Amino acid sequence: MAPALCAAALCATLSPALVGAQDEEALYRRAWSAMRQGRTAEAESILGAARKARPEDPRPYLGLGDLSFFRREYARSMQFYGKALTLSPSDVRVIVGLAKWSFFTGDLEGARRGLRAALDRIPGDPETRAFLTYLGVPVNWPKEVGQAARSQGITRGDMAGILAAHMADLKELRESPFTKVLTDIGTHWAKDAILNAVRKGWMASRSDHTFGPGEPFQRVQLAEVVYNVFQGAGVKVDDDFGARRPIDIGARHLSLRAVLFTLGRGLMRKTGRGDFFPLGSVSGFEAIEILERVKRLLFPLGLSRG
Repeated sequence: MAPALCAAALCATLSPALVGAQDEEALYRRAWSAMRQGRTAEAESILGAARKARPEDPRPYLGLGDLSFFRREYARSMQFYGKALTLSPSDVRVIVGLAKWSFFTGDLEGARRGLRAALDRIPGDPETRAFLTYLGVPVNWPKEVGQAARSQGITRGDMAGILAAHMADLKELRESPFTKVLTDIGTHWAKDAILNAVRKGWMASRSDHTFGPGEPFQRVQLAEVVYNVFQGAGVKVDDDFGARRPIDIGARHLSLRAVLFTLGRGLMRKTGRGDFFPLGSVSGFEAIEILERVKRLLFPLGLSRG
């Protein structure tokens, strides 16, 4: 039996009496590692075993909720987070999580209520501020970020602004100590966000020291951003992507690895014809949803460190 299957089988047989504090932490670390590496079925088995062993612990419900969101099972995600909230009613992170899932299901008024309640408790919470901005209530972020969130076709500058807002709670990601000189962002509203995205390696500038903030942001560039975020989080990316090359991406395409990675992890999809449509536009909602799914894999609530 493969090691991953052995681990899942072992976890499934554990009784509550045999699961000590150290055993629990080891299980959660294993589940977190599995999620970061894309082994979601293994993570689900481990979290299911932990939930049976310690039904009063909110962490397995949060992890299962994050997995459900990653799979776009929004209603199921809300059920798991709702259970976690009954177990930990004062946890603002859970309140924010439920508000975010409301946002993605289209319940914008419910999302506003939850986010305002969270902001009353923790005024500086980065995720709360980001999602309120997406909803047209700028809190700490330029109103243009909210406009970008509602756009059907964002620009490169818009994407940098969304990245800055959406990833503001992640302090542990790698960052270059050097700031590049870019000659075409001097008066752009997202100037600081663009420099931040370039420093962190999420987006690339050009050899002529330009960024192209007003240029359309394309699907292939979104794949590059996702790939770069995983790299910056220290996730080792091997050559077994688990996805076939789309028919409209050449074998020597500079972004082939990024495209195969996002397809293999289930973060982006081909069209029905097997195309990737690399030059296609990206809406603000699509960018936000994919970034949130990336975060739920890399930093599942209740499981990740920090």
